[in-house]
Amino acid sequence: IKKNKRKKNMVNIETISSFDSQLSGIQTDGEGNIYVCQIQLGQVTKISITEEGEEKNINTKGAPVGIAIDSQKNIYIADHGHQDILTYNEEEQEEVAEFVRDYEGRPFIGPTGIAIDNKDTIYFTDSGPMGSTSIQHKKGSVFCITNGELEQPLALKCLANPAGLAIGQKDTLYVAEAGENRILRFVRTTGNAWQMSVWQQLKGRYGPSAVAVDEKGNVYVAHFEFAKIAEHGLIRVYNEEGEEQEPITVPNGPEITSMVYDTNQQAIMITENKTKSIYKIDI
Repeated sequence: IKKNKRKKNMVNIETISSFDSQLSGIQTDGEGNIYVCQIQLGQVTKISITEEGEEKNINTKGAPVGIAIDSQKNIYIADHGHQDILTYNEEEQEEVAEFVRDYEGRPFIGPTGIAIDNKDTIYFTDSGPMGSTSIQHKKGSVFCITNGELEQPLALKCLANPAGLAIGQKDTLYVAEAGENRILRFVRTTGNAWQMSVWQQLKGRYGPSAVAVDEKGNVYVAHFEFAKIAEHGLIRVYNEEGEEQEPITVPNGPEITSMVYDTNQQAIMITENKTKSIYKIDI
């Protein structure tokens, strides 16, 4: 593990692991393991930090792009290849299984970002590969699954490339809408009623690819840019009131594709496609 200390923001950035293929989703399980999606290989790789980098692959035979884990250690995978949400339990299954693949009989475009709250409610974006939804074709959606049942969508076929999402505090959900270069906030008001608004309108770069929230309510936004345009990566930081804080620069890593906050380590984990690496950033 290489360490790169940045004096400006007093942030430590560590390279956890590097790969030969593109990375597109990341999750931790609180037990010293990192799960990362390798979309080109059709597999999720489990990396044990505590056991000297021991790896295990979970083959989806598709194109996994997002991953989340519930309180029962069930793994949920957003897969572009299968155009559905897959499920896997390491102790009970040998292979992944289909969990949900359509809404009211209409197939998904391709689930992308996925997150699970403390009640094991699953939220995911449906946008497909880059270009499937865009400003010209706002067909992206945000869905919710409670007790295994797909509920009324939070947003249906009205978003431009919705990507990563994160559970906030006080019944909030943050969604990165890359095509419109903005962060949306959904607030649960009464029952299953949600109100959506633009929480941050970003400027510059292609758009946000991922979002994470720490225990203090601070929101971290991975502001993706293509490597041919930008040299370094950028993570914008906001407090709970939406006030922008000092940003975090990721040296030589502009194509940040996913991000998760790890409470145990008080750090955010990111995947980056120019370097094909996992980075840990201490907060």
